[in-house]
Amino acid sequence: MMRFEVSLPTGKLLDKTITKLLAPGLHGSFCLLPRHVDCVAIIRPGILLYVADGEEFFLAVDDGVLCKKGSQITLVTLRAVEGSSLESLASELAVILNHQDQQERQTRAALASLESRITRGLTSLESIHG
Repeated sequence: MMRFEVSLPTGKLLDKTITKLLAPGLHGSFCLLPRHVDCVAIIRPGILLYVADGEEFFLAVDDGVLCKKGSQITLVTLRAVEGSSLESLASELAVILNHQDQQERQTRAALASLESRITRGLTSLESIHG
């Protein structure tokens, strides 16, 4: 048995005793069982599955960090949504991925604007000292 906690920026989402966890990692999905070695893993957006009381449960998760130490597993993520089936989480995962795409576009636009301002500033310095 393992204790599984999921923490969001707004507080704790989940605290359950589980027997198995399948998570979407940086290099593909991976499984954790009670006697597995301790580890820290980067979690990518996707569907996480865990087994509690012989029943499967699902979470749509955003980027995060998972830490297993002994029988304690802790996942810290930006967003996570519980669901009873894969079908119910498909739209939630699409929302998470869409939000991530929007953030990446905003970041690229901000970096392009900053680069443009730096270039203009350097150009004006060259003309003053040139």
